[in-house]
Amino acid sequence: MPRPAGAAACGGAVRSGGAPRCGATRTSASPFASPPPFKTASQLGNAARSMQFLRRRHDLAKLCALATVVDDIYDTYGTLEEIKLFNEVVKKWDPSLPNSIPENIKIAYKAFRMAVNKSAQATKKTQGRDMLPYSRKVWEHYLKALTKEVEWLANGYIPSLEEYLENGAPSSGYRVTMLQPALTLDSLLLDNILLEMDYPSRFNELLCLSLRLKGDTRTFKAEANGGELVSGISCYIKDHPRSSEEEALDYLKDLLQKRLKELDEEYLKPNNVPTISKDHAYNIARSYQLLYKERDGFTNSNKDIKDLVTQILLEPVPM
Repeated sequence: MPRPAGAAACGGAVRSGGAPRCGATRTSASPFASPPPFKTASQLGNAARSMQFLRRRHDLAKLCALATVVDDIYDTYGTLEEIKLFNEVVKKWDPSLPNSIPENIKIAYKAFRMAVNKSAQATKKTQGRDMLPYSRKVWEHYLKALTKEVEWLANGYIPSLEEYLENGAPSSGYRVTMLQPALTLDSLLLDNILLEMDYPSRFNELLCLSLRLKGDTRTFKAEANGGELVSGISCYIKDHPRSSEEEALDYLKDLLQKRLKELDEEYLKPNNVPTISKDHAYNIARSYQLLYKERDGFTNSNKDIKDLVTQILLEPVPM
């Protein structure tokens, strides 16, 4: 997901508001994961307002929390060796791990496996089939994208903007937070329908890109200050060496507007995806746009998003 404050560079740079990356020791003052309550509540209020979607709100909240913790493991707290080891055990999906696996990897994997299995059990009730293999592929896709970003940082590599966005769409975290709750709705999503709604459909690609582009326009300064080498801004400047930061930002903003317009068109196209499922996917993307509307609402959730949630859920509507 778009970084709340910027990842730290290998070799000692420190993440803004966080801890050294690539295995450096975390201080007791640094929280392990970015606290998600207010941003999650905001997403729930916008993406699942009806009382009948209580289950979906619960699932979405859990997955947002899980994706945030996983993102922080890859973005800040794990060494490259530990991250690759975590990827390996996730692919094997064994209930028990050999003694040779470090204890921190065991703890993270067991919690991750339990959460994904529990979500898959819930989807089996609505879909009438075992969705765990599909869910595992979705998460592996996300972890693979996060790993590539870690490798870029470790090697000091800045990709082209095209390469960055190709990887940035899955690493945004949109897909892992959207899909599981969608599978718990009262609509049957067969394989042919999932192809129209999920990866590699253009609809899904645009949903993911909308989050990646919006997040980058709000977080790039904090990321740069924290030692993060790779962002949409830096990749654009690499492609256009004579361009300024302001020109790069304008380009990303313009690209975002074009992709949002295309997303609206994809959303309105008639297809086999049930309306309730399409609305769910689209509204989550809208809530992410709200999160980064004025500034980085992820980092500033204790103020900006808290006020918004208070207005939506607690303050009376003037009559």
